Amino acid sequence: MGFLPATFVALIVLMLLLGRRDFILTILLAACLSGAIYMLFSWLLLVPLPTGSLFE
Repeated sequence: MGFLPATFVALIVLMLLLGRRDFILTILLAACLSGAIYMLFSWLLLVPLPTGSLFE
């Protein structure tokens, strides 16, 4: 599935399980956090992240 979609979905599920009820804000936070984590590991630390084969 790849790092970005898996992280995005996991963050949404975890935030909802922990009690966050504002769904729009949850989606925005998940998107921002996924992007920030991707940039940190991929661009700054130069760690290759899984791309997935779902969309190839």
